[in-house]
Amino acid sequence: MFLKKRPFCSHCGKRMDEHQVLPSYITHGLDWGLDFLWVCMNDDCPLFVNGWTNMAEKYGQLDSIRYMVQPDTGEAGILPVVHPRHPDFPEDWTGPNSEGTSGPFNPATD
Repeated sequence: MFLKKRPFCSHCGKRMDEHQVLPSYITHGLDWGLDFLWVCMNDDCPLFVNGWTNMAEKYGQLDSIRYMVQPDTGEAGILPVVHPRHPDFPEDWTGPNSEGTSGPFNPATD
């Protein structure tokens, strides 16, 4: 099975985006052996929005999660999202604001 069409997020109903698997994921033990994953990049997705509070309250982490689907198997799971203020976050990061700037920990105001 290979999902060629963009699936819908089961948490918000929006179409998921193709997310390239970066080599840095391998160093964190997240090697799927794939070129990409389907990931819900909707910053209003309840899983992502509530993930900040859930991860802070349950695990004491400045992280959230996004819904993802493996294109080769259709297996669903979650992908960690590290907040820009997290100690492991690269200091020279210049990526899009959508990664980690929604939710209760907004680096523009915190």
